[in-house]
Amino acid sequence: MASIGKSNKDLRIFGITMACAFAVFGGLFLWRAKPVWPYLFGMAAIFLIFGLLWPRTLAPIEWAWMKSAFFI
Repeated sequence: MASIGKSNKDLRIFGITMACAFAVFGGLFLWRAKPVWPYLFGMAAIFLIFGLLWPRTLAPIEWAWMKSAFFI
């Protein structure tokens, strides 16, 4: 798995970036009065908490994200 070599700093940046992205989308859906916004803010909170406190837990998610980004 390629993410094993990732540092805590890299995984922390990934978690914060994903939290920001989910928060932006949550804000857009809140603004447009779509009912999915609480879930997006919840995902943002989860990524932020895990990114700041336990970045190693994000390694499999980061690995899958980078694999899918490679194919795109």
